[in-house]
Amino acid sequence: MSGSEDVVQHERLSIDKDRWFCIGCTAFLILVVIVICVVVYIFTESDKVTEYDTSKIPFQYQLSIRNLYAINNRYDYVISSLPDQEFTQESNLTARPISNNNYTTDSNNSNNLNNSNNSNNSNHSNNSNNSNNSNNSNETKQIELGLLISRSLRLLTPGFYEVQEDRYLPNGTMYRVITATASYTNLIYIAWGPPITIKFVNSDQTTSNDLISCEYQLTWTFIANGYVNRKCKNESKFNAIAYVKGSSLFGLGFYSLDEKEFYAYTTIPNLAFWTFFKRDVYIGRNAPFPTIIPALYTAYYDYLLNTRTTLSMKRIGSS
Repeated sequence: MSGSEDVVQHERLSIDKDRWFCIGCTAFLILVVIVICVVVYIFTESDKVTEYDTSKIPFQYQLSIRNLYAINNRYDYVISSLPDQEFTQESNLTARPISNNNYTTDSNNSNNLNNSNNSNNSNHSNNSNNSNNSNNSNETKQIELGLLISRSLRLLTPGFYEVQEDRYLPNGTMYRVITATASYTNLIYIAWGPPITIKFVNSDQTTSNDLISCEYQLTWTFIANGYVNRKCKNESKFNAIAYVKGSSLFGLGFYSLDEKEFYAYTTIPNLAFWTFFKRDVYIGRNAPFPTIIPALYTAYYDYLLNTRTTLSMKRIGSS
């Protein structure tokens, strides 16, 4: 009898042990699911903005990454006023009309941009190790103008970016509004990267002669240059309006299609990591696209370059 009781007790202990193991595994899986849900919620709901407004990014601003890490090869970006310029909401861009001469910048404006580009890139090249890393009095005058927020987990709109711009009340209180969104036009592409469609959220509330009433598309060439394309309300397809060459590392230039006129450019970024790789952005007043376009182009250029680098490293590792 004692032997039978020992066997029964052993079987009972074994069953209890298996039961507790199953309970532990279930609890662990539930915990993992909860953690995943929290992470997904943070990434999809963080920086959530529900108000909308017309884009008011100025013609000159500073662009930097928001964090030193990228999620799914994409960075968030911060748009700020330039440190040496006083910024007010009254100086914001409100609306610019679409006109036939938008495809060619007037010579004075183009020359001013060219001279400014040469001067600024020379300064950034000579001072890349020590510029913009001191806390001088001008730095404190910078004002955050907006953010480019990547929504990496939106599977139905891959490559999604949301443009959030800051608005300041008279008492200094800041709140954010969504002004534009961008994502892949489609998933099938044959060039360096997928075409990107950019839409301004208040396009239907503007006149048909306003630049933000149009949709924009970024397309790429095999040599990593690109085009800015535009489709307005009275047009059935996108038409190229600007050619882009250069790189995020050495500065991007936005030109007319014949490359005779200069529309906009980004300076060489400060490569000191504590400056978050900030660079200046300058847009001519006759550029045929809204002022946020160079910032979005930079964001997608970095994203596509990071993606290609990641894929190349995987191929090297598997070979």
